[in-house]
Amino acid sequence: DTIRRFGLTHTTPFSFHREMSSSGRVTDDTGAEDAELAPPTDEAADLGPRPEKRARVEVGEESGALAADEEPPPPPTGSPPVVAASHNTTDTPSHKPGEGEQQQAWGGYTEDNPPPPPPGSPPKGPPKIEVVPALQRITAHIRTPAKLGKAVALVQKLLDSGSCEPAHVGLLLKVVDASLLNHKYAMEPTAHREYRRLFKSLDQHLQLFDGRQRKHMEVYRLLAITRNALVSTDDSFMFNKLIGEVKALLRGCPDVDPDYGDEVLLSLKEQMQELQANGYKSGESDLDERGLQAWDSEEVDSMMKEAILDCLDATKNHCYAKQWARTSIDLALLDACEQSSKFAKSQQLRLKAFKVFVTEQRAKRKQGLSAKDSGSYTTSYEQARATWSTSKVSHRGNVGGGGDHKTETWLG
Repeated sequence: DTIRRFGLTHTTPFSFHREMSSSGRVTDDTGAEDAELAPPTDEAADLGPRPEKRARVEVGEESGALAADEEPPPPPTGSPPVVAASHNTTDTPSHKPGEGEQQQAWGGYTEDNPPPPPPGSPPKGPPKIEVVPALQRITAHIRTPAKLGKAVALVQKLLDSGSCEPAHVGLLLKVVDASLLNHKYAMEPTAHREYRRLFKSLDQHLQLFDGRQRKHMEVYRLLAITRNALVSTDDSFMFNKLIGEVKALLRGCPDVDPDYGDEVLLSLKEQMQELQANGYKSGESDLDERGLQAWDSEEVDSMMKEAILDCLDATKNHCYAKQWARTSIDLALLDACEQSSKFAKSQQLRLKAFKVFVTEQRAKRKQGLSAKDSGSYTTSYEQARATWSTSKVSHRGNVGGGGDHKTETWLG
């Protein structure tokens, strides 16, 4: 009676079970058909609600008996609450919820449409790069020649990652300016390779720079790329091409009042020296956080002329020993002296020194080289030709070898 009162269908210790007849009525062991089970009384209601025990029903092939499995495990954490089943037992088998009902019970989420992560969980993806501290550290280390290559690689990584914005261009300009502080190392062939990598990466992200900043960068390009290529090249064709580019830049510069140009140049040099002395230490100056402000048109013209003079001075000091480069250097120096109206008063003093140098070198060449300087201006090809012209070649090569100099034509 208690089992029938609560509508339980699992097997009891006193071997009570139910069978379904062909008409769909529920029968007991005696075969007597029962009507609908009576609802629970107040006495049973005082016992409290009981959890629903869902049983997997298996229909026998011959007898049609209904068997019940063991109790299912408790629902997992976060699963939808189990709705209490009604105590009214119907004549039909237990109802299995469809897919739409499952989605409604779970709030509309499925395997293809999972629920959102709980609030406060960290976002997925790579961590955000702190651009300003990174550029500050690069500026502090790029001045060291041994760290130039690694610093350039870090700048490339920042630019390629897309983390840099137009607000960071001032710090990028300061990085390039700091790399040029060591003038001696800036003209080494190893530094030339790193500068080419740096400016190639900057050229791929020109959308970050405005007009003034691009002109500012051209001054640095002249010092880092053109000047270094003039010093390191051993090709006369490339050397003359670079000299022509420098002369074309000078012809494009406007004339300037010598006194006013001197004021602009000296003021800008003082500002740059102060920045280089105090603003290139990571996080130790306000200038370090703002970066380098782009020059205006007058400042760009003054610094461009200063960079042109630096290029000409580098060719005079490092390339004049090459015989095939002397004529081009002389013509470039004299061409700059003829355009002295474009330079400030302090820059005109350098032009006078160029003219004196060319005059002395031409006079020395007319007198001829001394015995001491006769072998100091020879190229590697001239030295090899002098060595092979007096060398003996083995007779097994069928080119002679008796010391009669019959192989000079063959040796070129």
